[in-house]
Amino acid sequence: DECPNGCVPLVSSGSLNNGIVKYIDEEGDGKAQLFKKNQLTVDMFGQAYYQPANFYSVSHGRVNILSPKNANIFNSYIGLFICSVINIEQYRFSYNRAVYKTVIENLLIKLPAKQKVNEHNKPEVDKNGTPIYEPNWQYMEDFIKSLPYADLI
Repeated sequence: DECPNGCVPLVSSGSLNNGIVKYIDEEGDGKAQLFKKNQLTVDMFGQAYYQPANFYSVSHGRVNILSPKNANIFNSYIGLFICSVINIEQYRFSYNRAVYKTVIENLLIKLPAKQKVNEHNKPEVDKNGTPIYEPNWQYMEDFIKSLPYADLI
């Protein structure tokens, strides 16, 4: 409440408005860190959101920030797909089992996968001959784009 109004989202725990509780000045409150757009937030109750704009997160640690390892691949469609998968796991969390850093680091989610290929377009296998899989980013993007009203994202 002490932050001046502005245009930068302040994300906290909550099930409404993408977790945004207020829009604050670009200077913030001096405590909260400014995060870059194109990331996911997961609050202490397991509610996941894609953040399309730069944002502040509350300074009291109730929001986990998930940053993509490969920002060249990650986009809003993939972010929304992953948020939907994380949100399916919400039933696991409540006040006595909140989502803090160690919980989110160990949360396993199932994503569509495809067999990894090498630079010669040959399928990769491990030393035991077992196929190696990687997330199928294109499938996730195409799935979200195929949904009704996807053109409004």
